[in-house]
Amino acid sequence: METDAAPSGQDEPEGSSTIDPPPSTEASAEEEPAPVEPPLEEEPAPVEAPPVAEHVKRIETDIATNLYNTDAWLALINEANRHSSDMSFLREAYERFLKIFPTAGRYWKQYAEHEMTAGNYANVENIFRRCLLTCPNMDLWRCYLTYIRLIKDGKPDERESVLRAFEFAIEHMGMDLNATHIWRDYIQYAKAGPKPANQFEESQKVATVRRLYQRAIESPISNLESLWKEYDAFESGVNKLLAKPLIAEYAGKYMTARAVCHERRGYVDGLQLNMLPVPPTHTPQEAHQVRLWRRLINFEKTNPERTPDERLRRRVGFAYNQALQCLYHFAEIWHEAAQYQIDNGAPEEGQTIYERAVNALPTNLFLHLAYADLLESGKRVSEAKEIYERIIQHTPGTNTLAHIHYLRFLRRTEGPDAARKLFVKAKKAPGTTYHLYVATAMLEYHANRNVDYARDVFNAGLKKFIGEPTYVLHYLRFLIQLNEDNNVRAVFERVLGSAEMANERTAELWNALLEFEYAAGDLASIQKLEKRRAQIFPELEPASVPSLVQRYRFLDLWPSEPSEAYLPLSFGVGAAAGKSADARDERPKIVARPDTSKMIAFRPELEAPPPESHAIPSLGHEAGGGHRHGGDEGGPTMTMAPFSPPPFSPTNLPSMSPRSPTTLAAAGGSDGGPARLFAYYLPLFPPADSYYGPMVNLDGLVALLRQTNIPPSALVPPAGGGDVGGRKRKAAEDHHHPPPMHMGGGGGGGGGGGGGPAPQNAPPARDIFRQRQAAKLTRFK
Repeated sequence: METDAAPSGQDEPEGSSTIDPPPSTEASAEEEPAPVEPPLEEEPAPVEAPPVAEHVKRIETDIATNLYNTDAWLALINEANRHSSDMSFLREAYERFLKIFPTAGRYWKQYAEHEMTAGNYANVENIFRRCLLTCPNMDLWRCYLTYIRLIKDGKPDERESVLRAFEFAIEHMGMDLNATHIWRDYIQYAKAGPKPANQFEESQKVATVRRLYQRAIESPISNLESLWKEYDAFESGVNKLLAKPLIAEYAGKYMTARAVCHERRGYVDGLQLNMLPVPPTHTPQEAHQVRLWRRLINFEKTNPERTPDERLRRRVGFAYNQALQCLYHFAEIWHEAAQYQIDNGAPEEGQTIYERAVNALPTNLFLHLAYADLLESGKRVSEAKEIYERIIQHTPGTNTLAHIHYLRFLRRTEGPDAARKLFVKAKKAPGTTYHLYVATAMLEYHANRNVDYARDVFNAGLKKFIGEPTYVLHYLRFLIQLNEDNNVRAVFERVLGSAEMANERTAELWNALLEFEYAAGDLASIQKLEKRRAQIFPELEPASVPSLVQRYRFLDLWPSEPSEAYLPLSFGVGAAAGKSADARDERPKIVARPDTSKMIAFRPELEAPPPESHAIPSLGHEAGGGHRHGGDEGGPTMTMAPFSPPPFSPTNLPSMSPRSPTTLAAAGGSDGGPARLFAYYLPLFPPADSYYGPMVNLDGLVALLRQTNIPPSALVPPAGGGDVGGRKRKAAEDHHHPPPMHMGGGGGGGGGGGGGPAPQNAPPARDIFRQRQAAKLTRFK
């Protein structure tokens, strides 16, 4: 019994308990004297009971606080292992543990070993029926084979049962990278059979062992080299003349399997097969494990063994099954596993996976709906209906979405009357939201073409959700679509007069009614409505730019060019009119922004860098001509928020703002080059929201940056060594006398110094590699 062995894997839900292992062991179990279920009164432990109860009480408190507290559960299992003589306490602990962590293969194995030690073979078989087929755990399967040999071995009439058990294990676990143990045990058991009575039986035994070796060396499993050596020795011992052609025939298959095993090992390494399955915690470690499992599954889908489609489907399914040991609570993994089987011609396998999935995650609506769609597409309407009923029962009070999909399902399969009956029942359920009324009304309007019933549903919902602006907005749009102008205005006035609707929540309602008036009302009605809106939202005065922009725009067509002053701000206000200033100022918290705490007055002109800094070409050629000096000339600089970059020092780069995740390493390293320039200059730019003036000609700026040549001497030199003084002098010369800037495209551009090619960086003066190459060429000449 390996109670302290390392955990090996996990199992799946208990939905497979009706599947029996092929080798029947009932007859052997009857021969054992141990009872199936020992009477609880025969196993009391009065001396040990007080300390167990005291320690377990503390553990139970931790478990009650957090149902998925793995440390507390493991402490409970360890306590049960220490008091293994109390079988009732041990069974209860393991049953509770495995109900919460049904894919913990290590603990299924320990549970079975405890029952085997106690001689309760009927309980052992029940454990294997519950976990074996749904838990691809190597240690658990080896424990199963040990149990089969324990109760079957030594009986000549039961040898075939043991061989079938080995075949059963190979069928389900032969694709595991660590299946070498099963193959070797299988081969050794076949070799150790009874002595053949004649030559025919001898040849049959040799053929059986040979075929096992050949199947094993074709499988990409670990320690394949040792199996290959054993096979070589086996063939040489049988017949040296036949050994050579047989070894040569399978040498290529062995090399292919070994190469695939080595490649697969790179994808398996790093996976934590012992991780207990808990709901997603979104930790970096968990995300890393998910990525590793997906990487392995995607690798298996590439069919590295070049096997037929059926075998490939089984291997990918095996990888998914292994992943679900740890990712048991990840609905997307369940869905992907089922969908893969369906897409590859095995809908029955997909249905089995979905059934296990909804049993594993009984409150997950996504899996239930996907499963119901699969059953409905297969014309199994009654079974699909059961799935909808099941999810509604498992999620009382939070099942509005489930009711909505159930409504649509009943309308498709049983007609509108069945859907209406469900609506009458569902609207009385606790926790029902306005979405049910909207969905029912739209279903009546679009699918059943019943406008009156849809209007009645909206009216009934308005009595209950008149303070919900989103519901009212859907109702208004429904009435607008029906061209019921008077009802639109009446509903709007009714909502505004309701004490349940706060004024600050009516912005979208005002916009919807204004859009209606823009399209169908007269100018007097529009102006009157805008004045009423201004009483609630003073920033939207009727004659203000934001109000007029909103009135004149249509869809994505605007009354003026976005580059004009004030209009970008107007567009933002017009698109979300009525929102509070705080709501408009909300910005993503994760956006990298410079530190603006020490900003001073902004100067549009680029200051000349120190002599030891980078040589930056002049940007004086502007569209309007001339330079702008100072903050009071050449344009409306009042639209720029005050800002000034700190002085540049290449040897002591400023630290980044705590709000900005950008670092030198993220920008491309700290060894100099353009990446370091970007790492310095990016935090110096003012934030985008501080600028409301004319827009920059981005195309021209990008073209200028691409055509600008930065000499190597302008780059930050690496720390230490070299001709530091010479580099500094060269940088200073380049600053005072920058090289001519060549414009691309050849020919003509003003001030470009001709249309010659851009200068190329010359090779180093002492290039040892080039000197050696030149010397070799000279010798050949």
